[in-house]
Amino acid sequence: MQTKMTTTKSKPWTLGILALLGALVWLNLSSNVQETRQATSYAASSQVETHVAPYERAVTAVMAGFVSDAASMPLHWIYNANELSNLVAGRDPAFFSPPASKYYDYPLGAQSPYGDEIVSLLQYLARTPGTFSPTDYATESYKAVKAYTGRLNGVFRDFIANVEAGKVYPDLASDHPDTQGLNKVPLLVARFAGQEDLVDIVRAAVKVHQRPQIAIEVAVAGAIILENIILHGSSPRDAIMSAEKDPRVDASVRDIIASVLKDVKSSSDVTAAIETYGKSCPLPGAFHGILFVLLSDGHLVSSVQKNIVAGGDNCGRSIYIGAVTAAASGEVPQAWTKTTTRYSEFYPLVVQLVAKNPSFESPSIHCTDTKCS
Repeated sequence: MQTKMTTTKSKPWTLGILALLGALVWLNLSSNVQETRQATSYAASSQVETHVAPYERAVTAVMAGFVSDAASMPLHWIYNANELSNLVAGRDPAFFSPPASKYYDYPLGAQSPYGDEIVSLLQYLARTPGTFSPTDYATESYKAVKAYTGRLNGVFRDFIANVEAGKVYPDLASDHPDTQGLNKVPLLVARFAGQEDLVDIVRAAVKVHQRPQIAIEVAVAGAIILENIILHGSSPRDAIMSAEKDPRVDASVRDIIASVLKDVKSSSDVTAAIETYGKSCPLPGAFHGILFVLLSDGHLVSSVQKNIVAGGDNCGRSIYIGAVTAAASGEVPQAWTKTTTRYSEFYPLVVQLVAKNPSFESPSIHCTDTKCS
């Protein structure tokens, strides 16, 4: 049976209404597509490399801390902005050659005194299977610093004096409120992330060398931020914003985070911001500067470069900046790792350290003193 199809002649006003409805539908779809594109773009900018495993993030964070320190060392402690600007003069400030620090004469690729200070913590954590012992770590730190032939920061000069005066933990610490505690954080988080005593361990480790509450609380906040990135793949911005609301973070440090979050809404000028916060060693100014770099940039290479040209105690800021940004991206430039003199020495130790963390599903890797396989 065939069905007879009939057609009717549409009136002009009917066609007009249909055309108008079609146009409205098209505009609505276009708007939705644009909103979807904007949302996708924003989501992409706030996310990190999600395919990177937490184990890899932890290794990368620690190694990037050492690499960023070495990259910053040649222009360390230059406070005169004009002098620093004339030195760099359009060149890459990372691994600047020849090194130009006035306070020590280390070869290109070497760690700064800050990087050298945490090597004993790396060695202690890599070979210690159990929980963290501040007393044992203090012993290892003292042995290392007594054998050290480079420049000693005030924190470690005080530490040596206290040990040799017969004092014991927790009375070995210095009153200098610098970034030594925060510099320990990448190593401590790599080893103890995901464990309920992480914050307690961070406090104990900082107290080996530093007494000021600001040094302890900034390190705790730094550990919470970095742990969030390593375990959950959070972006630096999201991890910092989360820390602002975390009750484990001291109220004074939450206020610092809130103030820097406000500052980056009106400026992204790292040099100007660090000039305002203070480019010297002490906290809280140094932590203000670190947060500003992470929030206004957040990418490893450009963040480290901007931090270097901001001047002053850039190495005191660089270890944590490098660790956070590299944990988010999951990689460190090969050109930088090749220029870092002790990279091949540190890498197997870092792998051993991270493999001891039960929170990570780490691959089975065997390491010698020079390589892992």
